[in-house]
Amino acid sequence: MPPLDKDDANRLGEKVILQEQVKKLFNEKYGEALGLNRPVLVPYKPIWDNPDAVEVTGLPDDIPFQNSNAYDIHRLEKILKA
Repeated sequence: MPPLDKDDANRLGEKVILQEQVKKLFNEKYGEALGLNRPVLVPYKPIWDNPDAVEVTGLPDDIPFQNSNAYDIHRLEKILKA
């Protein structure tokens, strides 16, 4: 893999920050959905194994629910704006 130039490094850093912000948002919303006043780690594997177990609302229509690490930078930004 070739070394990153400064712009690539900045974009990569921005993506990591956005991933963490979306992860935090999802954990906060999951905690709220459980009736708690604190974030709760989203159990992605059980949700993927049984997608009908939870109803996800509030995401833009063209963005499926998944782990924040799976989104590109444009989708991360769109989620945070929604």
